[in-house]
Amino acid sequence: MGCNSSKKQGDLPFRQTIVILRHSERLDHIDPEGYKASEEGKAWPFDTPLTAKGVQLAQEVARELGVLHASGASFAAVVASPYRRCMQTAAEVAKQLKLPVMIDQEVGEVWEKAMPSDRPPHRQPVDLETMSSQLGVTLKNPILPQGGVKLFGKPPQSWPETNEQGHRRCTVRVEYYIEQSALTKQNFIIVAAILFVHTVGRGIFAPGLLASNQIVREGSTPTRMGSRMLPQWLHWRISCNEAKSQSASSSIARGLSLSGL
Repeated sequence: MGCNSSKKQGDLPFRQTIVILRHSERLDHIDPEGYKASEEGKAWPFDTPLTAKGVQLAQEVARELGVLHASGASFAAVVASPYRRCMQTAAEVAKQLKLPVMIDQEVGEVWEKAMPSDRPPHRQPVDLETMSSQLGVTLKNPILPQGGVKLFGKPPQSWPETNEQGHRRCTVRVEYYIEQSALTKQNFIIVAAILFVHTVGRGIFAPGLLASNQIVREGSTPTRMGSRMLPQWLHWRISCNEAKSQSASSSIARGLSLSGL
C-alpha cells in the first residue's frame, strides 16, 4: 500500500520507503594491529575507514539500491553517520543514485566507555567537510561561519552511553525520518552501524508498532568473516495511514522541514 503525493489524476503515487544500510567492511576488523599502528589509527582509533574490498562491496550494494530507486522509491537523500566508514559507504550510494548526503550525528555509534569522554570520536566538522569533498559528495548540511559542517541531530547526551541508551536514540531518530518522509513525501536511505540496523529491525518495525509494514526485500545477504558481517540492507514500504498514525502519537516534534533537522 502506498501514499498518494497528489490527488491530481495521472500523478504517480508516493510509495513511502525507508532503507537501513549497514556500513561496509571496516579496516580495523580485518587488520586490527596494522590499523592501530598506522598514523590514521593513532589519530582516529575509533574512526576507521573501509577496506578496499569494503569500498567495492559498497559499490555493489549501491547498484542494488539503484534498481530500487529507479523502480519508484525515488530517494531524496542519503543520511549518514559521521563516522568515516559510514561516510564512505554513503558516498558510494550517493554517487550511484546522484543524491545529496545528510550527515546526522544522532545515527552514530554508541559512545561507549572505551572511547574518549570529551566528545564522540569521529571526525570533527572541518574534517567532515574536507572528507565529503574528497569523497565527491554534495552535502545538504549547512557550512558553519567558522568553517566545517553543521551536523544534523543531537550528539549522545551522556558518556558512557549504554547500549540501551544507544538503542533508544536510534529508535527516536528513525521515527523522525519516517515522520519527515510522510510529511514531505520524500524517501531516505540511512547508513549507520550494526546497532542501528538491529534497533530498527527489532524495535520500530516490530509487529504491532507499525503493523502494516512489511520487509519487502532483504538485500546483500550478509557474508561472514569470522563473526563480522558485511554490508546488509533492509527496506520497508510503509502504509500511509499507519505512518500518519505513528506520527500523530510520536513525542517527536512535528512539522519540521528538512533544513531544520
